[in-house]
Amino acid sequence: MTTAQTPPDPEQDTLALLGLAAEFEFESFVRLAGDSALAPSIGERQVIARSATRALERQERLVERIVELGGDPAQTMSPFDGVIEDFELRTTAGTWSERLLKAFIGYAVADDFLRLLAEGADDTSRELVSSLLGDPDYAELVVGQLAVVLADDVTASRLALWGRRLVGDALAVIQGAIVRQPAFGRLLAAGAAEEATANEDRVQRVFSVLTAEHTRRMERLGLAA
Repeated sequence: MTTAQTPPDPEQDTLALLGLAAEFEFESFVRLAGDSALAPSIGERQVIARSATRALERQERLVERIVELGGDPAQTMSPFDGVIEDFELRTTAGTWSERLLKAFIGYAVADDFLRLLAEGADDTSRELVSSLLGDPDYAELVVGQLAVVLADDVTASRLALWGRRLVGDALAVIQGAIVRQPAFGRLLAAGAAEEATANEDRVQRVFSVLTAEHTRRMERLGLAA
């Protein structure tokens, strides 16, 4: 006799998205606070410190939404504890410029992934997540600071190679997250313009979008993707 399986709960899938986003913002706050202390100029320290504060504010808004859906913030975030650590361990920056580019690419790829996941969530959660993504002030800081060092061809070539390594490692981390969290596969399928018929199709769509966005950002910096 076959036992009927409980169908997936879309609200629980949305909570998984919110838990990932909230934990990411908290860990981003911690990392940015550390970066602000390491920044070589007062101006950079101020911009990065403000970015850290905004990350914590975004995390608090995500926690509020978790509570609205009946979730426990700590339990909802706990599966993603250390979400940035894998990427950090894979990529060790040797210079301040490499550290800036690493954060710029890492945060941007994560935002792109969260945006894709949010397409499959309820309207309120989707709009909340989408409204919180991106930090223009931090992006402008990175673009401006890297523009100075990229005037040197050797440095530009080195950072282009570094950028390619960073996005490759970021995509590997995301692929692992999709494999470990069935909720993410369902959210990606629900948000696709045409529903994917296999998990590989969903992953390929994610990688195509993330790679295209990465290429656009690298071009903005004047680096070859």
